[in-house]
Amino acid sequence: MFVGPQDLDLPVIPLLAVFVAAVSIGESVILGKRVSGNHPAVVNAVAMTIGAFGLLGLSAVVGEQWALPRQPAVVWSLVYLVTLGSVGLFVLILLVVRRWTASATSYAFVLFPVVTMALGAWLADEPLTLDGVVGAVLVMAGVWFGALSPAARRATDIGEPRSPAAVESP
Repeated sequence: MFVGPQDLDLPVIPLLAVFVAAVSIGESVILGKRVSGNHPAVVNAVAMTIGAFGLLGLSAVVGEQWALPRQPAVVWSLVYLVTLGSVGLFVLILLVVRRWTASATSYAFVLFPVVTMALGAWLADEPLTLDGVVGAVLVMAGVWFGALSPAARRATDIGEPRSPAAVESP
């Protein structure tokens, strides 16, 4: 959410992984828009199956050891992640994509870190840092000026083609 001078020495591989994740999320919204006529459960089943096989394959390639969780906290975290955290979120995003443009839907992803930071402070007593709060304010301001402000809406309206019914006859 906020990068200070101490954070500029970043390892390349994790930075590339974050970049690929962001591109993948953006592409998933675009693809979700294209298949939005299908039922969200069907789209979710296909996407999650492909994703699961991809992750299992990658896990096998790097030699990770597979084991079922045994600690109750880990089991409940996994249950949440599989149900609400992935399937539930995926279905909700598909429902939003049906009603909004892909570009407008992408602004929801910008707000995830802000919500995560607030929930972390509330549920896990994680400290709110000045860097995090400044980053959250910058994100919220960027969303406002980039998408929600009256000026941004007018700019979007100007760039959209008008329907034949809106064109006045001479």
